[in-house]
Amino acid sequence: MKVTKTEKIWLIAVIVFYFLYNLPFFPKYNEAVPTLVHAALTVIPLWVIIYIGMARVYRIYRLKSDETMGTLEDDPRDEAEVVTKTVAEKADSAAAAVEAKAEETADAAAEAVEAAKEEVTDNG
Repeated sequence: MKVTKTEKIWLIAVIVFYFLYNLPFFPKYNEAVPTLVHAALTVIPLWVIIYIGMARVYRIYRLKSDETMGTLEDDPRDEAEVVTKTVAEKADSAAAAVEAKAEETADAAAEAVEAAKEEVTDNG
């Protein structure tokens, strides 16, 4: 990929202001006014350079529009929705099967309890 002139200028400006921001022992520690001046001369321009540079670079490398990406039939989100619906349907059917099995087990347990009660009353 070829690096454009705009990107080179942006990179150089960011690096220069980053190094100016990180100068050792400047401003002096515990000094409020020099710290504010240092921030005004380095941090604020660094933020401005970064955001203006991003805007210019994104103007060069525009995102593709929806018309060039393809039709809606080719949209991968549609496939994801179909898969999601299929999984949801399978989960619902599995939940229904588990619920039916639980009812069968509960009925069998109730019958076993009744049989045990009858056996106890017959023997006792």
